[in-house]
Amino acid sequence: MTAAHEAVKTRHKETSLIFPVLALAVLLFWEAVSHCQWWLVSTFLRW
Repeated sequence: MTAAHEAVKTRHKETSLIFPVLALAVLLFWEAVSHCQWWLVSTFLRW
């Protein structure tokens, strides 16, 4: 196996690790933002 093949395998492994973490981070961020917006809307509707 050549060095280029090793580099591609390593890059693929790093990418396959980064994508799930990135997806989870985006999901958590989206949950936080939507929850915060709901809290702001409900707070302003009370006034």
